[in-house]
Amino acid sequence: MPPIKVAIIGSGAAGLVMAKNLLYPPTLPSSSSSSSSTTTDPPTTTTPTTPPPRFHPTVLTAHTQHPGGLWSRDSTDLMRPDMRVNHSKWGCTFSDFGFDDVAGEEEGAKTENEESKSTSATDFPTATQMGQYLRRYTERYGIGAYIRWESRVVGVRLRSPEEISDANSEDKSGENGVWEVTWEETKEVQDSGSGDGGGSGKKQVHLHTGYFDKLAVCTGFFARPWMPSEGDVPGLEGFVGVGGGRALHSSAWREIHGQEKLEMPEKEEVSAEDEGKKEKVEKEAAAEEEEEVVLVVGGLISGVEIAAELALQNHVKQKTGGRRRRIIHVFPRPPWTLPMYLPAPPGTTTTPTSSSGGNTAPQSQSQSPPFLPVDFLLYNALGFPSRNEAGKPWPPPPPETMNEIVNGFLRKLTGNGDQSCLHPNLKIGEDRTGLPVTTGISDTYANAVRSGEIEVLIGYLESLTTTTAAADGAKPAKPATTAHLSNNQKVEKVDKVIFATGYRPDLSFFSDKIKQELGILEDGSKEECFLPALLWEQMLSPALITYSPEDSSATSPGVSSAPPVVHGAFIAMYKGPYFGVMEQQAIYASHLFSGQTPPPPLIELNKSINEARSLRDMRMLDDGKRGDRQQWSTAGFLRNMDTLQELIGVPVHKRGIEQAKEMAKRKGWGVATVVPAHYRFDSDVDEGCRDVLGRFEEYMDGVFFGKKPEEKEVGESAAVEVPVGIRQRNAARAVFRSFHGEWDVNRTVLSRRNDTPSGTFIGKARFIPRKTSFGITRDESGELTCVPSEPEPGNDAPELGISEYLYAEYGTFTLQPQYGQQTGFSFPAVRKYIYRFHEGRISAWFVKPSSTSIPSSTPPPLSLAHKEEGVVDYFFHEVEFSSGSGNESGGGEVSRPGQWRAKAREKHLCEKDLYSPRYVFGFGIVGPTSGREKDEGNVNVGAEVSEMEIGYDVIGPRKDYSSWGRYTRG
Repeated sequence: MPPIKVAIIGSGAAGLVMAKNLLYPPTLPSSSSSSSSTTTDPPTTTTPTTPPPRFHPTVLTAHTQHPGGLWSRDSTDLMRPDMRVNHSKWGCTFSDFGFDDVAGEEEGAKTENEESKSTSATDFPTATQMGQYLRRYTERYGIGAYIRWESRVVGVRLRSPEEISDANSEDKSGENGVWEVTWEETKEVQDSGSGDGGGSGKKQVHLHTGYFDKLAVCTGFFARPWMPSEGDVPGLEGFVGVGGGRALHSSAWREIHGQEKLEMPEKEEVSAEDEGKKEKVEKEAAAEEEEEVVLVVGGLISGVEIAAELALQNHVKQKTGGRRRRIIHVFPRPPWTLPMYLPAPPGTTTTPTSSSGGNTAPQSQSQSPPFLPVDFLLYNALGFPSRNEAGKPWPPPPPETMNEIVNGFLRKLTGNGDQSCLHPNLKIGEDRTGLPVTTGISDTYANAVRSGEIEVLIGYLESLTTTTAAADGAKPAKPATTAHLSNNQKVEKVDKVIFATGYRPDLSFFSDKIKQELGILEDGSKEECFLPALLWEQMLSPALITYSPEDSSATSPGVSSAPPVVHGAFIAMYKGPYFGVMEQQAIYASHLFSGQTPPPPLIELNKSINEARSLRDMRMLDDGKRGDRQQWSTAGFLRNMDTLQELIGVPVHKRGIEQAKEMAKRKGWGVATVVPAHYRFDSDVDEGCRDVLGRFEEYMDGVFFGKKPEEKEVGESAAVEVPVGIRQRNAARAVFRSFHGEWDVNRTVLSRRNDTPSGTFIGKARFIPRKTSFGITRDESGELTCVPSEPEPGNDAPELGISEYLYAEYGTFTLQPQYGQQTGFSFPAVRKYIYRFHEGRISAWFVKPSSTSIPSSTPPPLSLAHKEEGVVDYFFHEVEFSSGSGNESGGGEVSRPGQWRAKAREKHLCEKDLYSPRYVFGFGIVGPTSGREKDEGNVNVGAEVSEMEIGYDVIGPRKDYSSWGRYTRG
């Protein structure tokens, strides 16, 4: 029997995993068999074996030799190469090929600010690293041999039975497929005169048509950015034209990390005596100080990310040139802003069920909370509902009840309560908990809003008005644009509008008949970004399946004279954490294509599609102006994955959720994070999957218990070691992120010498983000040294967004009263340090004294914080985290649970005086909560440092004192 010919449109992650599962289809275990009964194994060697002639895939892609789709080197117009994914590498991989398999790899020229580190050095890969991963995945399974590069699909048509019958009767063996696919292939013209067979550099486009038995649409959801038109936002064209402004999609923004500089005109050197030129210089200086107003429209993931990055860019403006930006973020309703690392719920660590791994004792609630990547907590199988007697999950509660549950869960995780402590417009109070959840993920957004670096407005951009003349009709002035928002809000003098308004797929290649049957939208409406096609489980449609007449006419499923035949399927037409989903979809599609698994009954497909149509129609009627619209068009990730495994026929005990729960119970983690490898039902016989799960176990052991990987005997499969102190490293990241912004300080200094008075300091402290200003080296003794002349390129910790703070405190120091005084002498005091995040640790550095600095008890306005100066002098100390319980406080005690304690890695010798720094960081809820957390008896451990204490013990021939400062958010 000849192999089944399958056309796969797209060479992104979806197209690659579809091809892989056609070439190496896994065999389902029976419900009564053990896992060892699986008979079909993916290749376990570097070079895959010759696949069986069951399927013959042809991958059609417009890309040029670089697989990866959205993550390809050919897709930089859609994604910045240094942009990081907002899910960890454990969720952004396939089940049998770990991300660390591409560690240490170089590909092409690095971007200016990209780390030259191995991919295993970070939990959140860059777009470039994702492209490397997918390229290696392609090589690993020999998929490249099935890809036709530079072949853009322009037509897809489902042929009639008559056409197929004619082709068969005329023995047109190459034209007997159900699908007719047309593509434009670009090839370089060979130069006959060169003599070496080389190309001329010129390219020609050739039109090809092929016939296939099956079709897999793997173009993905994020093919084209969506922006409103003049009809959606009146005045948009005038703003860009006459107004000279810029309106662009967030994917096109390139002024991040110094990729583009807004240079001001060079100032003209003038004589001080020339009053006219002096006035000109003053006007130029004033113009340079004038803010550039940037409006960010859209309140979901992209909007949060771009606003946060713009705020960080403001802190380096004095070094890169250009005007400072006033950033205004507009959204219909406030999102929960989640950081990249979240704390595990208190008391979740348990005793493992075997001696094979894990801790040996339960973790008490007073111990330090382990920090996990954000997706580890969002996809915790322990929160998935238990099953009923039939082995199926209990149906989800009503939407409003489910929304209340998820909103309450996120309220506790973020560490900012109802978020009113950040800004009133970010408050998610009790009146909003029944609404659908919306989220953004950023390590810097929350504190940038708290610090006033981002303004937030609730509303919609309704129109733009551009004026080109002064109000009195005099000489034309510079064009000025006003943004008109809902609720009668206005933003004056807008220079740029960045639309973080999502993406839409490109399904233009389908014939008009199929477009109509699939309900494909191509009207430019916002709904193209939500439900662009009406599909069952985002995969199937009756238009892609031939049912028997009995099925087509029946009102309920019945016995058909012939089994239905699936001709095509969509893969990854899904907005969300899609690596695991697309892999299960690909497995399911391969079973549908082979006939091994039947499709759902027609009545079930129609019911699901009608529900999707009703949802889309309702959204189109409200014109996108309602604040209660849902962010995602599908069920949650875990439920979606479980449904797919049920359709594939995976027994309950082998499904991913149960595998994750069993692993967590055995290891004693208490958090059952689900990753794609858990969904591999032949995981115990697939070497690649075993390796991925082994590394995942090592990581989790490191996070929860600080456990190192066991040493391997020679000849055993290699495993990437979990970095020593990964538990402390993740906590250090969370602490360093939380520094950002302004704190109230109350410090007590207790002297043990008569010639040195004691006293108290009360004031404000600011951790001001800034560009990395110096390099760091480590000598043989382990001590750090600064290299001011060699600043490190980019960010030392790009997934944090910040790698350096200038610490500046202003306040009043009051001496302890002496000799019968009622009050002690007071004077203004200023102190500065530099804090760095480097190699997974926080370090503190002294700042050179400034001869022009004048002590002040009050800090400068927040709007001028970026102008604070501080040049590194020399190394102070490195912060080393421990995980002791909360009763070891040195000079004071943080009352909130969830403490992390730290001290200096080495004591600092300043001439003859020895400094011993110590820290306590309390992770709790900043600002008001709903009271529900306490009512439920929960311990308030959030993702933010709500208060901290920094102390020093100093002893030597000239000094003998202790200081202990308490920091709280104002």
